Amino acid sequence: MQDARQHLASELGAVSEVQSLLKLRLARGYSQQQLASVVGTSQSHIAKMEAGTVRVYLETADRVAKALGVSIDELNQALAVSPRVGTPSTNSGPTAA
Repeated sequence: MQDARQHLASELGAVSEVQSLLKLRLARGYSQQQLASVVGTSQSHIAKMEAGTVRVYLETADRVAKALGVSIDELNQALAVSPRVGTPSTNSGPTAA
């Protein structure tokens, strides 16, 4: 399973120069549920973050960044990229609560 996730992550690398949240998660071998458990949120919220359909509060962004071992700036760039088409999404990144 880990090899399949890493393979998928490498395949997704061609989508965009900027790492998407999906690519960051897969590169670290997390399922959505595993990342959600580490962060303290739901799997559906992680899915919505990856799809760019939900605004992400700074506190949540900080926990996700720490779980993935990236800076807030790197995560903000990842949240600004739609993983399905590699173009900016409507999500403007983390917002203060």
